[in-house]
Amino acid sequence: MNQTQLFKEVSNIGKRFGKDELAYFALTGKPELLLRDKLAYRLNSQLHSKGFEVLREWKRTDLAILKGWEPKILLEFKVMYTFDAVPSLKEKRDVNQFPKLMLGDLKKARKLSNKNTKIYSILFVVHPAVAINKNLPYAGKINGAFKLYRNAETIKTLCDQNTKSFFKNGKRRIIKSGTVNCGKWAGVKASLLFYIVG
Repeated sequence: MNQTQLFKEVSNIGKRFGKDELAYFALTGKPELLLRDKLAYRLNSQLHSKGFEVLREWKRTDLAILKGWEPKILLEFKVMYTFDAVPSLKEKRDVNQFPKLMLGDLKKARKLSNKNTKIYSILFVVHPAVAINKNLPYAGKINGAFKLYRNAETIKTLCDQNTKSFFKNGKRRIIKSGTVNCGKWAGVKASLLFYIVG
């Protein structure tokens, strides 16, 4: 198992869902466990015959890839919305809250690793293309960001800049990032930005 294979699977996560299915899950709640589980099953399908075990919740790690029951890769997952990483006029918001949580996860995973273990934290960021129905989860904050910043591209760009800036000079770096198309649900197109930190 190499990191290129892992990164490819993360980049293609949207293809593991039916048409518009991921948009539904992304717009009706945080799909962290769903994304982890899809990735786990996909990796297990590829790696089990090669002597690897792909386990969820191994020693409280989100996802572990083991060989001979030794950890080869440990993965932690976080999901946020683009509004989480942009300033708000209505509330004091730490735009680095989720990157900080990722660092905590990486530190926790380090305690379970050995010298040969690769450790990554994956941040998925839900990005609606327009304001959403007020009855949906997080609608107030999503729509508040649209009211303040006027358009989806500005919100996405600010989120991307803030997230990349946080990791730019630290010990942990973003080693892969990209965007996944989720499709459309209830008239709203959605995408997932992703950042793999190691």
